[in-house]
Amino acid sequence: MHKRSSIKENLYKNACKKNIQSLSIELDLLQHLCEAEGILFEKSEEQESLCETARKQNVRKGLTNISDETYHFFLNLDKAIRSLEASQNIRLYGQKFFSFIQDELFSIKTLRQSFGYLFPPTAEKDILDKLLKEILSKYGLMSLSQLRRNYLEEMKIMKTEAHRKQIKIKKSRTGKDVLDFKVIKCDQTQEKIASHKRLQSEILKDDSYLSNKFTKAALDLLSKANYISVKGRQSKKELGVAVSNAIMASEKMS
Repeated sequence: MHKRSSIKENLYKNACKKNIQSLSIELDLLQHLCEAEGILFEKSEEQESLCETARKQNVRKGLTNISDETYHFFLNLDKAIRSLEASQNIRLYGQKFFSFIQDELFSIKTLRQSFGYLFPPTAEKDILDKLLKEILSKYGLMSLSQLRRNYLEEMKIMKTEAHRKQIKIKKSRTGKDVLDFKVIKCDQTQEKIASHKRLQSEILKDDSYLSNKFTKAALDLLSKANYISVKGRQSKKELGVAVSNAIMASEKMS
């Protein structure tokens, strides 16, 4: 389509006659890759692929019917690209990954030979090389775009799995490691020393631990356990500070 558009745009420009001639030759050669739909349904050995093409055709019949030989060339091209789109190559070549893919594909002798067999023997090698590079570039960009979509989808799945794992770990810790007044009440160690030491540890890490993790009612009970006389009405934050100071100053809980 690009070559046809270029020819139409520059057809009556004298300065572009040579370019139009080259484009016309390339366009004629590319026609050898195509085949009439009726002939394909009669002679093709790839009937399953023809049915898939027919299924995806829209009203305008926008998909191009290609010969079996062209189909096999693109199958081999796709396999070659897949073998090169490895994670180690992405890490190794980085921003030059696309250029690496193009160079490697063009250097595959069997791929160039199979491409040459699609055209008449009289076709010039330079023109065929130019067409092959164009096809490799366009097909490579399409494949790279699909690779990126697959990568983003895999990353999304990995992030989701990691997030779920973190939630699972957090939930498993919630039932065992959370220190609240119920845990302190059930503490069977002498003078609840285990709970007392843990409270001291948590307060050292976060001096607002009690205010954040305990209700005011629980703080009132903790104040009594540590012999604190609460004078007047205090806010939860003030009570938390007072109880924290008392716990850090004492060696055990009453």
